Amino acid sequence: SVHTLRQIPRRMMEEEKTWIQGRIAFPIYYEDTDFTGNVYHANYLKYFERAREHLFGLDLIRKLYDMGLHFVVYSIDMKFIAPARHGDIVEIRSKYLLSRSPVVRFEQDAYIESGKHLVTAALKLAAVDRQGEPTKIPDAVVAMIKERITQLEQP
Repeated sequence: SVHTLRQIPRRMMEEEKTWIQGRIAFPIYYEDTDFTGNVYHANYLKYFERAREHLFGLDLIRKLYDMGLHFVVYSIDMKFIAPARHGDIVEIRSKYLLSRSPVVRFEQDAYIESGKHLVTAALKLAAVDRQGEPTKIPDAVVAMIKERITQLEQP
């Protein structure tokens, strides 16, 4: 979801330089396209959301929800390079910069099977508590995310 947040202090935006990376691919259905046969531009937001969920994993997302920690879109910058079409297989490549700060960074890109680059996005998500206030990411959550990295690295 998209929320408006008050200014987050710069001291809370310090970053650790550990990237988590993942990929997920899925077909483009007719319902994803507009009248031109190209993927409707707003659908990339859904594809990127699915890829972020896949990167974290449902178990971790449920644990975060139970802890009262949520991530909301703070900002997004997207560039549309080329269209995907009905029947294409789109691969979303995601990178997440591990951080304890309330603002976390994602870089996501969409490609088709031929390797053609379709869309690039730079996102900032804010960690918020149950009241919707920005909050630092607890050390226990960082540890759970690092454990997820280990799971992703296993064959």
